[in-house]
Amino acid sequence: MILWLTLFASGIILLSILILGIKWKRLKLFFHDENYTYFEICFITLYFLEQAVFITLSYFYPDYSVFLTGFFALIVISTVAM
Repeated sequence: MILWLTLFASGIILLSILILGIKWKRLKLFFHDENYTYFEICFITLYFLEQAVFITLSYFYPDYSVFLTGFFALIVISTVAM
């Protein structure tokens, strides 16, 4: 159930990003840089998906919580490094 909710939320976020991309001309005037904000939106979406997967896996596999926490930290650091 949680996995389906996570996938549904991810689909809604992806659809929102696509709609933002289509209406980008008007939104570009609202933000300070031309391409910087689109990168921020993608980063926040990716970070949200990482957290959602981590929470879902922690719920289903509580015995591996220490391993999952370390792996999640590595993924987050890698994402920030990009």
